[in-house]
Amino acid sequence: MLMYLSFVPPGSGEAEYTIPFDLPYVPRPGDSIAVDRDAAGIGYETFVVRSASWLLLTPNDRRIAKGEVGKAWKLFVECEFVRSPGMNSDAHATMCDQLETRGFQIQPMGYGAVQAFRPPEV
Repeated sequence: MLMYLSFVPPGSGEAEYTIPFDLPYVPRPGDSIAVDRDAAGIGYETFVVRSASWLLLTPNDRRIAKGEVGKAWKLFVECEFVRSPGMNSDAHATMCDQLETRGFQIQPMGYGAVQAFRPPEV
């Protein structure tokens, strides 16, 4: 399912950036997300899902009377920046530093989520 993940500072509705993703389901508030840009192996950008917002289209009353139904048009998922020591890319750590300079408090990702994202030791 195509959705747009908007990455926002904690407590803000202003997206720093938005990226389209094709995901198998809609992430729920509290879910942890780690993004590996280009599978480069240089660290992750880490986030926690805050909310999901749907934009729906509906036909007019005449078309509804003929049996037409509305449909989902766009889905936006708001994700807040979090830190994950030992996992974050340099670019993500720099972005978190910049957000903190602007007065935002960047929280650490929960321990369980950090462990789930670590690759198995070989």
